[in-house]
Amino acid sequence: MQRGGYRPNAGRKKKPLADKIAEGNPGKRPLTVIKFEHGLSLNDGKPPDLPDFLNQHGRECDEILPAAQALYDSLYDLIERSGCADKISAHLIHDFVHLRRAYLEAEWAARRYGRAFSVVDKDGNKTAKRNPYVQIALDYQKAADAQYQRIWTIISQNCETKLDNGGNAFLALLAGRGF
Repeated sequence: MQRGGYRPNAGRKKKPLADKIAEGNPGKRPLTVIKFEHGLSLNDGKPPDLPDFLNQHGRECDEILPAAQALYDSLYDLIERSGCADKISAHLIHDFVHLRRAYLEAEWAARRYGRAFSVVDKDGNKTAKRNPYVQIALDYQKAADAQYQRIWTIISQNCETKLDNGGNAFLALLAGRGF
């Protein structure tokens, strides 16, 4: 039985477009810039409206955690500054915002109720159990990171200028825990 073949993301990674431009395009081949017909459309310089379902999250922690709109606006700011707003599907951003907000809510619940708790069985023995919100938070964090990597791959391969981390609220939010 064959075991080889194409594996997604295997092999050497593509060099970002900005690095190719900075080095003067050493291969002298035409630079590839992906063009999508259905990317994010600008509404007078403002990001497209956030769907209503993304704002319907847990009401207990709304005063502590950033709103979905704040996550959306800060990510869109990064995408717009990169010049790749027309190359990224709105669904990628909506999925990321949903997953990031769900991760923050699960992490908040894990902190509120504790990482572990003890359970007394019918014989009177105490056993430690892990809070299920811990695993839920890890699952959402992994999914959100995968979604962000998809967005960042499009940005890094198509952005013609170097992006810095300074001045971007979204990158600062990712560097911290978000609350």
